[in-house]
Amino acid sequence: MTPLVGRETELEALTRAVSKSRLVSMTGAPGAGKTALAAAFAASRGAVWCALAGVEGADAVCRELTRALGLPESASSSVKDAADRIRRVLGGRGKVIVVLDDADLARAALTKLVPAWLRDVPGARFVVSARGRIAVPGAQRFDLGPLDVPARREQTAEEVGRSSAVRLFVRAAASARTGYRLTQANAPHVAEIVRTLGGMPLAIELCAPRVVVLGEREIAEMLAERLDALDAGAKGGRTLRGAFALSWDQLDAGDARVLASCATFRGSFDLSAASAVAGASRLEIAEALERLEESSLVRAFEPAEVPGSRRYVLHASVRVFAAERQRRDARAEIARRHAEHFASTVGVGSGAGPRVDVLALDRDDLEAALTWALRERRAEAAARVVLALAPLALARGPLRPFLERVDALLEQGKTPPALAAELHLVRALARIHHGRRDDALDDLRVARRKAARAHTLRVEVLAESKLGLVMGLKGAFSKAKAHFDAARARLGRASDPWLRGVVSKDLANVLSEHGDNAEAMVELARARDLLRAAGDIREEGFVLMMLGSRLLDEGKLADARRDCASGLERLRAAGDLRSAGWCEVLLALVDAEEGDLSSARARLDGALVAFRAIGDGHTEGLVLGYLGNVALEQGALTEAELRYAEARRALAAVGDKGAEGMFTGAAGVVEAALGRTASARERFERARELLAADGRPARREALDVMTAALAPDVAASRRVGAGGEPEEVRFARRVIARLDALVPRKGRVPTAAAAREIVVAADGSWLRTPSGEVARFGAAGALRGLVLRLAEERVRYPGRPVARGELVRAGWPGESILPAAAKNRLHVTIARLRRAGLAGVLVHDEDGYMLDPAVPARLAHARERPDGEAGSRGAT
Repeated sequence: MTPLVGRETELEALTRAVSKSRLVSMTGAPGAGKTALAAAFAASRGAVWCALAGVEGADAVCRELTRALGLPESASSSVKDAADRIRRVLGGRGKVIVVLDDADLARAALTKLVPAWLRDVPGARFVVSARGRIAVPGAQRFDLGPLDVPARREQTAEEVGRSSAVRLFVRAAASARTGYRLTQANAPHVAEIVRTLGGMPLAIELCAPRVVVLGEREIAEMLAERLDALDAGAKGGRTLRGAFALSWDQLDAGDARVLASCATFRGSFDLSAASAVAGASRLEIAEALERLEESSLVRAFEPAEVPGSRRYVLHASVRVFAAERQRRDARAEIARRHAEHFASTVGVGSGAGPRVDVLALDRDDLEAALTWALRERRAEAAARVVLALAPLALARGPLRPFLERVDALLEQGKTPPALAAELHLVRALARIHHGRRDDALDDLRVARRKAARAHTLRVEVLAESKLGLVMGLKGAFSKAKAHFDAARARLGRASDPWLRGVVSKDLANVLSEHGDNAEAMVELARARDLLRAAGDIREEGFVLMMLGSRLLDEGKLADARRDCASGLERLRAAGDLRSAGWCEVLLALVDAEEGDLSSARARLDGALVAFRAIGDGHTEGLVLGYLGNVALEQGALTEAELRYAEARRALAAVGDKGAEGMFTGAAGVVEAALGRTASARERFERARELLAADGRPARREALDVMTAALAPDVAASRRVGAGGEPEEVRFARRVIARLDALVPRKGRVPTAAAAREIVVAADGSWLRTPSGEVARFGAAGALRGLVLRLAEERVRYPGRPVARGELVRAGWPGESILPAAAKNRLHVTIARLRRAGLAGVLVHDEDGYMLDPAVPARLAHARERPDGEAGSRGAT
C-alpha cells in the first residue's frame, strides 16, 4: 500500500470515531483521498476491505462483500440468503470492522443492508466511504477535507515544506523524476500550485508528475488558466473530470442547476448570494445546498468572522467542471445576476458598513463582478461594486490596481452624479493612503461639488473633512480650520454620530500635527465616544491608536502602550491591516524608548511587509526611517545609513518634506558618527531646508539637538529629555547621549567594554572577537559569507538561529551541492570560525547556528578598521 501522506491526524480521528460509533459514514469531495484514508485505516486495524466502486444494488453489494470475506460464491442464492450468510460469517468473527469503500452507487442498498447487520451482529462495526452520507439513523458522519496548504506569507522551503499538500506533491513528483526535492527556489511555486489545487490529493497526484517536462512556475501559470488541463495524460482512468461526472450524474435537475449557478462564485458565498445568482427563493436554495453538501459537492462552514452564520464553497475542480455544465443561454444572465448582487453591498460613504474582515470573504467575487461590469460598460453597477470594494482596498490594499480600476471607471464618464461624488471621494482616500496627497485634493473638491449638487450630505461632509485633513498635514492650518468649520456647519443639527466622529478624528489629527496636543485629546475623546455609539469598531480602534500616539508624544509610555494595544485588538478584529500596522509602528516606538530595540525592530519589520503588500508607499517610507532610527540606536551605522537613504527616497517621492527632513537630520548623525564631518553638515543643512515649511515644531527642535553631533563638546545637549518633550526630540537626545559610543576613534585600542562585543566587518572580511582579537578572512569567501550572515541575524533578531540551509547558501551562493557535501562543508567552515575566536559564542541547536545573544554584537561602520592589529590572526 502507498504510504499515507499528511493524514495522520485524520487517521487518528477516524479511529476514535469508529471506537465510539458502530457505523461511520466517511464523506468527502471527489478526489479528497477517501479511499487512501480508508485503506490506511483498514490496514492499521485488520479490517475487512470491500471495494464497491461501480457497484449498485443489494445483490451486487452482497456479492462483493462475500468475496471480501473470502467465501465461495453461491450462484443461486437470493439477496436475503446472501445477506444472512454474511451475517452468520460476521457473527462468527467476534469483533470485526468492515470497510465499504467508494460506495456512491451502493448507498441506497446499504441503507437497508447495514442496519440489519448491525442489529444482528453486535461485534460488527462499519465504515462506509462515499461522497454522500449514508442515510442510516445513528450513523456518525466523518467529513474528509483537503490537505493543508501553505499560507501566502509562507515562502521559504522550511515553511512551505511543513504543509501536507506540499509533502504529497514532492513525493508524487519524486516518483516521476528521481531526486526531485523541495528547494528555496521552487518552494514559492510549489506552494502556489497546491493552493490553486485547493489541497486536493487527486489533483496534486495528477499535477506533480508534470515536473518531468515543466518547471514549477510554468505549472502554476498553467493551472491559473486551466485547472482541467490536469486530466491530459492521466493514467489508469483517474481523472478529475471522471470523478466529478459520477457525482453530477446522480443529481436531480434542480440541484444540478443550482450547482452550475454557484460555480460562478470565485470564493465562498452565503445563502442570499446563492439565491440571487441562481434566481430562486432562499428556501429552494437552502434545500438544494443541503443536498449538495450531503453529496460533498458543496462544503458548508461557519466563518470565524461571523459566528452563527453559514457560508458555502465549491472546491476548485468542482467549480471548473460545474461551470462547464451551465447552459450557454443562461451564462450571461447568471453573470449579470452575480454582478448586480455584489453591486448592492454597502460602500464607503454609507457609515460604518460591514467589517473589513467580513467584506474580505467576498473579495474575489467583488473583483469578478467589477471586471464583468467594466467589460460590459455597466457604469452604475461598476461604480457600486467599486464602492463596496473600497473599504477593503483602503484597509488591506493593494492600492495601485484599485486606483487603476477607479480611473478606468471615471474615464467612462457615465456614472450618476451621486455615485460619481462617492467615486471621487474613494479615489481621494486611496491617493492619500498611496502618498499622493496633492492629487487627492482635486478629487476631494470634485467630490464636494458633486455631492452638494446631488444632495448627498455624508459625502459632502466627508470630502470637506478630508480637505481639512490634507491641508493640515501639508502645514496649511488656517485653511484646514476653515474646511473643518465648513464641515461642521454643513452637519448642523444632524444626529449622525459616525459622521461627527470622523470629523472630530480628522480634526484631532491636524491639531496634533500642529503641536496642539491638549485640543487634539479633547477631539479624540469626542470621536471615540461618537464612533463607539455608532458601533464602528474599526474607527474606534483607529481613534484609540491616535490617542496612543498623542500619549507617546507626551512621554506617557505605559498609557500609550495600553491605548495602542487596545486599538490594535479592535483593528485586527475589524480586519484593518493598514491601521493595525500603524499600531505596531507606535508600539515599536514605545519599545525603543523603553530600551527594547529587538522588539522594536521585529514590529517594524512586520509592519514594513504589511505596508508594502498594501501599496502604501508613504507609510513604507516612514517605517524605513524608523528602522534607521533603531539601527542607529543599536550602533549599526551601516544599516542605519542604508535605511535612511531608502526612507528619504520614498518620502521625497510622495512629497512629505517634514518626515524626509527628520530622517535626513538623523542621517547627518550617522555621517558625524562615521567621521564624515562635511557630509554631516550637508545633511543637516538639507534637513533645515526641508523642515523650514513643516508645521510640526518638534521636528525642528529635534534637528537642533541632532546638529550637536558636530560640536566638540556636546554634553549640554546629551541630556535625556524630560517626558513632556515630543517623541522626536527625545529620540534625538537619546542618540546624542550615546554618540561617544558610536564614534570610531582612529587608532584607539578597544576599551574593556568594547572588547566584550563581537564586531564584524560590513563585508565580512574580518571580525573582532569578545577577547579583542581580530580574525581576517581575506579571500575566504565561505568564511566571509557565513560570518556576515550570522552577524546580520544576531543584530536583527537576537536569539534566532540561522538554518543550516541558509548558511550553505550564504557561504557558497549559486552552487549546486549535494546534501552530504553541503553538510561536510558547513561543518568544516564552522570549525574554522570557532578556531578564529568564536568558540565560546558560536552556538547551535536543532534549528541552526547563531551568535550568542548574551554577547553584544554589531556590524562595523563602513570605514571602521579592526583595532589592535598586534592581536590579529588569520582563520585556519
